[in-house]
Amino acid sequence: MVRAGFRALLSLLLAVIVVGCRHREGDFFGTTQPQHGTDEVWINNSTEPEWIDPGKCSDSAGGEVIWNIFAGLTDTAPETEQPVPDLA
Repeated sequence: MVRAGFRALLSLLLAVIVVGCRHREGDFFGTTQPQHGTDEVWINNSTEPEWIDPGKCSDSAGGEVIWNIFAGLTDTAPETEQPVPDLA
């Protein structure tokens, strides 16, 4: 009984993967060209930020904006923890 349920679940999972990974034709899929200039930052937030003041912000929407506004000249490389150029 358990083995039959496992096979059914595995078959369903395989079918979902095959259907989800197939290539679709159309304008929506693939790469698109941005409609804004290279000197603009576009952030896809789900809501408007409550604050963009780092001392008052407590939501993720404002945190993402603050992260982009107050980016530093350097950052740390995740592998080595050594300073690397960020905006510099």
